[in-house]
Amino acid sequence: MAGGAGLMGAAGNMAGANMAEMTAEQQQLQQLQQQQLQQLQQQRAAEATLAAARAELVAELQQQQHAAEAILAAARAEAVTEQQQQQLQQQLQQQQQQQQQQQQQQQQQQQQQQQQQQQQLADEAAAAEAAAEHARQELAAATAALLQQQHLAELRAQSRAAYTAAGGELVPHLYPGVSDPMAVRAHREGLGLARRTDLTPAVENVHSNPAFSQTGNNSNAGGQQGIDTDMANSRMVVELTEAPKVYKSQ
Repeated sequence: MAGGAGLMGAAGNMAGANMAEMTAEQQQLQQLQQQQLQQLQQQRAAEATLAAARAELVAELQQQQHAAEAILAAARAEAVTEQQQQQLQQQLQQQQQQQQQQQQQQQQQQQQQQQQQQQQLADEAAAAEAAAEHARQELAAATAALLQQQHLAELRAQSRAAYTAAGGELVPHLYPGVSDPMAVRAHREGLGLARRTDLTPAVENVHSNPAFSQTGNNSNAGGQQGIDTDMANSRMVVELTEAPKVYKSQ
């Protein structure tokens, strides 16, 4: 029994020594763990500090970047504004030039229209003047023709009266084709006219008849003086042609 007790005592001692060793190891382990924990805490604190510093730096950089971007945007806006102003000025200048060109074109068109209107008025006035002159010429010609017809009618009437007063007769049938009712009977001894059978042109002067002699060559006396006065500025011409025969007085 004593031996058993010794064994148990020895075992107790060993257990006590083991526990002491385990306690020391545990203490060392705990210390190590505490050191590691402290290191971890320090590391985390450093990381947190670094993260905060990084965040602060990033925030500052972002602010600076925003500020730079704002400055750049403002500069761009200012540049754009200046460019827009220049473009607007150029557009205004172009518009002014276009307006001036349009005004010049309008003035030129107005001048051309005025010139055309003036030329048209001048042409119309010239045409009217020409028409008036033509009308005056036609009127003058018609008046002259009328006066000539009146003069011829007067001469024919005077010739008829003179021939009748001289004892002549109106005998139209002596000359075929003569439509003038003033055709007179001519004879060789009186007018010196022969009846033409070949119908060739022939002009005879009726002044060969003593009854138609002009003043100063009068061989008759008495009333023949008045006849010669009436016939002083005219003569009878008998014209025989192939066309319808007429007597003409000039």
